[in-house]
Amino acid sequence: MTKTFLFKAQADDLLGAMFAALDDHAGHTADWFGMTFGGPDDYLRERGDLRLLLRQYVGLRITEEQRGRWIRLMTESARETDLPEAMPGD
Repeated sequence: MTKTFLFKAQADDLLGAMFAALDDHAGHTADWFGMTFGGPDDYLRERGDLRLLLRQYVGLRITEEQRGRWIRLMTESARETDLPEAMPGD
């Protein structure tokens, strides 16, 4: 899913410049999602404290339009790669 998203984001007119040089971003994003949803803490061990992550994004001045596009492309990517909408029992 994160590889599909990165491909879409790099080709997108609104997000392309932000993701242009982030070819390794799909793996980092996958690690972050995994950790966030209860998986191993590989992201923290390899990338550092979450405060560091926040400091990296604050300076980007991401607009609401860009946030909306990120959500749309991530949702599309999840659906295209057959990621379940919800876990059984949720």
